[in-house]
Amino acid sequence: MLTGSEAIIDELTERAEEIPEDLQVRADVDVTTSVRRGSPASVIGSYAAEVDADLLVLGHRGRESADEIRSTAERVVRTVDRSVLTA
Repeated sequence: MLTGSEAIIDELTERAEEIPEDLQVRADVDVTTSVRRGSPASVIGSYAAEVDADLLVLGHRGRESADEIRSTAERVVRTVDRSVLTA
């Protein structure tokens, strides 16, 4: 049986995987989904290196406050060795 937090993580993972699938169909592009746990800036940087990403695109909307989103994007920009586009 799943605990409350595990159920939430499972639900969010499922929802996160649906969005790129819809984009792939509508825009006819290849999309890869990866849901990870940890410090956002650190996890983003590690994953970018793992997949040898050419460009990271970070949005400014999310469940956290706008200041926290900007702070995460700023940490990514300062710590990764990849090009980063923030919007």
